[in-house]
Amino acid sequence: MRMKSIMLALGLLIPAATFAQNAETANATQSEQTASAKPSRPKPEYPGGKAAMDKFIRENLKYPELAKNEGVEARVMLSFVVVTDGTFRELSVKNVDGVAVIKPGTKNGEIDPAVKEKALDELKQEAMRIAKAMPKWNPAEIDGQKSSRRVFLPIRFSL
Repeated sequence: MRMKSIMLALGLLIPAATFAQNAETANATQSEQTASAKPSRPKPEYPGGKAAMDKFIRENLKYPELAKNEGVEARVMLSFVVVTDGTFRELSVKNVDGVAVIKPGTKNGEIDPAVKEKALDELKQEAMRIAKAMPKWNPAEIDGQKSSRRVFLPIRFSL
């Protein structure tokens, strides 16, 4: 009977000791990883974050006259690559959506298609001007290494 008690006690103690050792090893490994982890920023970001970028756009956006006069609203989606020094490459208009004409006195918001197209071109040009006027961005950073990444930036024009 005494032998069974000793075996039972050992059977309970050995797994508990192994578990404790594994927990200590896991904690040490986690601490080592945390201590050696390098800073990461998976996406490029505007200096000061989104709120600072929104403020920059609000303060610098100039609604094009034709678009304003014709009541044309839209969202212009820009595409660009923020390279490792924070500058842009491959800046372009990806698309324009959410187009609306809110000009009073028009039937169902309809205006001359050529005028509408010219107004949309002006919105695209203004969105590009805003992006070019921005300060350098903070590039993406993975494990302490700066990295170039593509960004899609919507510029909303609304009256």
